Formats: sequence, structure tokens, C-alpha cells
Amino acid sequence: MSARRRGQGSVYRKPGTSRWTIAYYVNGKLVRESSGTSNRNIAVKLLNEKLVAAGQGRPVGPEVDRTILADLVR
Repeated sequence: MSARRRGQGSVYRKPGTSRWTIAYYVNGKLVRESSGTSNRNIAVKLLNEKLVAAGQGRPVGPEVDRTILADLVR
């Protein structure tokens, strides 16, 4: 397991669950979301994708993933 630098988010498993949770900051706000997988490597990859997207200024977070066309129309 490699050490992550401060500000690089984290991957952890809540007690009693099999799925990994990722946590990272966007605009100073802590965002936590389920990775949807019990494979730690896949969870780390998802976290890295979220961090890259945030670094590029793209919207990230669980609410972005759940956005549907009807939400955009409103």
C-alpha cells in the first residue's frame, strides 16, 4: 500500500461493509461516496479519476453522477 500525500483523498472501508468508500475535497468541501466495489484497486482508480476531474475544473461528486436530463432542463 503506497502512502498518499495530504490532499490526495483517501480510500477506506466502513466497519461491517464490503465496499470501499472514497473521500476527497472539492472547493474546500469534503465529499464522501461509495466506490461501489469491494476491490480496493478499483476504488483507488475511481478516486484518482475524481481527483483528476476536479483538478481540471470539471464537476465531480455523487450528485453529478446522478444528474439526469430532466434535472438539466429545469
